[in-house]
Amino acid sequence: MLTKPIDMLMLNELKESYCYIQEGEVDAVAVVQSYEDGMPAASHRTRLTALNVPPMGLFYPTLLVPDVYPPPPRSWFNDYEDMLEETWHFDYPRRPDMVDSLYPGFNIGLPMWDSYPMFQTKPKKEEKVGLAEAITSSILSTGRIDLKRKLFCSIQLIGGVALTEGLIPAVEDRLVLLILRTFAESWFCEYSGAVTGFHV
Repeated sequence: MLTKPIDMLMLNELKESYCYIQEGEVDAVAVVQSYEDGMPAASHRTRLTALNVPPMGLFYPTLLVPDVYPPPPRSWFNDYEDMLEETWHFDYPRRPDMVDSLYPGFNIGLPMWDSYPMFQTKPKKEEKVGLAEAITSSILSTGRIDLKRKLFCSIQLIGGVALTEGLIPAVEDRLVLLILRTFAESWFCEYSGAVTGFHV
């Protein structure tokens, strides 16, 4: 078990020094050293189908098994609250058992919950969502084109994974492909510099 702080520092050093993201299928062979209490060190060769396997996955292989550690459901990426909506301009219905003179500016005689929007709480199907898809769908749901461009220009990848070599170009390429699929090329050419504002 990796429980000591020095073990976590070692994993972080391995990640920043040797891990990188590479597009496409790459086959490689790695030599894995195993150490057990009371046993001599043993080494064996392991075939890796991609070179973006994090060090944590080498120490805890079950982290890479989707059935053991499934990704979060797609419903986690659905945001039903519109941050651009000005809710203070709404007229809220009052309860019908109240006297009309107490609330002269409100709608009269409507039950409070009749027009309340009900959202689906149970997702139809759990689907895997990639980082690029989550970023794109979130930004494209904002509405205004100028706001979308501003958000695309100010994307920041933070956290330890953002230091992985090759991650930023890979996410940029995937974002460009997703935007091209969503919009016509004429719209994208106008804002071609929108996805180049990545920061770590």
